[in-house]
Amino acid sequence: MNYYLKFLWIAVFCGILCMLGYSAGKDKFFVSEIISLFGMYGTSYFVQYLPDITHLFVPLLLFQMFFGTYIYHHFCSASIYFFSRYPKRNKWFFTETLKLYLFGCIYLLLMLISGTLTCNLFSKIVIDRKMWKLLFFYICIYSLYLFVSTFAMNLLSILFNSNVAFIIVEGINSFFIAAFTIVGNFFAPEGVILPQYEWTIKINPFYYLIFSMHNNNTDYFISILLFFSMAVLLFICSYFVINKHDFIDSNRETGGV
Repeated sequence: MNYYLKFLWIAVFCGILCMLGYSAGKDKFFVSEIISLFGMYGTSYFVQYLPDITHLFVPLLLFQMFFGTYIYHHFCSASIYFFSRYPKRNKWFFTETLKLYLFGCIYLLLMLISGTLTCNLFSKIVIDRKMWKLLFFYICIYSLYLFVSTFAMNLLSILFNSNVAFIIVEGINSFFIAAFTIVGNFFAPEGVILPQYEWTIKINPFYYLIFSMHNNNTDYFISILLFFSMAVLLFICSYFVINKHDFIDSNRETGGV
């Protein structure tokens, strides 16, 4: 675990970089506004927003890069998998899964704190009542998203290898981001997507990360439910992976033992 603690400093660095461009030249910042910016509130389903989306997605990508093998690396050492020798693999796996989720929460909180402090260097920071609600929704939605993506990488690493797992997960991420950003150019001739084409964005998981797409609390809870359901499904799949997969005979990183 100590090895991965140092990667949390990346969250601080990302929080600073993400907010530098927004904080310059502004007299006052509400904390709720900062949280919304991290929630990609200033973006929409048009291709011209792709640079902004990419800018804010990079911190999430970095977390996936460094924690995508958090569980996997424990049982892939010297060509012998950890689970092949651990008697209570289900209990251990659940504990490590919980740690992975907590790492995501801490990562997001550190990024928010460093981003807020960065804004405070250039502007007056105002703590408003709305921030608590947005903080709750942001941590819930984005921590579940980070958990789903990194947990999927860990499981795919077990089945294939870490390189293949990263390519698959980030390939899916890239596809959904691209699909989201081009919808408006085809189906929103007046700046708002036509009602009959709303399904094209609502079937896209990335849509549920964008705070500007949320009009009320119900929309936020739908996003939480979606990513929570994905997490539960992956956790169920993981039971079969860790209990049925022959780890010793399928060392994907080293080509077998």
